Amino acid sequence: MTSERCELVPDYVTLVCVLSACSREGKMGMEIFESMNEKYGIKPGAEHYACIVDLLERAGMVERAYEFIKEMPICPPIRNWGTLLNACRVHGKPDLGKISADNLFNLDPRDSGNHVLLFNLLPSTGRWEEADLVRKEMKVVGIKKGAGCSWITVKNWVHFFQAKDTSHERNSEIQAKEGDEGSWVCT
Repeated sequence: MTSERCELVPDYVTLVCVLSACSREGKMGMEIFESMNEKYGIKPGAEHYACIVDLLERAGMVERAYEFIKEMPICPPIRNWGTLLNACRVHGKPDLGKISADNLFNLDPRDSGNHVLLFNLLPSTGRWEEADLVRKEMKVVGIKKGAGCSWITVKNWVHFFQAKDTSHERNSEIQAKEGDEGSWVCT
């Protein structure tokens, strides 16, 4: 695409794909992003900005990702703040995580996933009291974390399990095997 002999000119979507593919190679992705308007006449959109936030997060440049979001000429979409909050969880940045969470809560106050991400970030960095406040706030506002679930297919039959659910027809057998060296087998 960058070859002088190449006659193909990328469009808006192609550049989203290229930037997404560059998320593990920061330098090249940033160069493409910075030249896309001048070189190809394509003004960056929300998707392009999201790719760069992801690129910076993967490179461990969490503070730079935050600065990039603040400098965006468009209103940062939810996904940028969500990516930043997750990066803060991964890289242990609670102060920046709280800023990201506040922006997420303003944009979508009822999304339990954002609250759970913040809750998980805080104790992992030793901020237990703040984590308790997040949990209490969730209760006050009426936000509940969805129950964990899993499923397994055995002999073309899907078995669905949800945390603290005892409705499975073979629940007593499953519970009897809990902690046992053996495994539960569907027949």
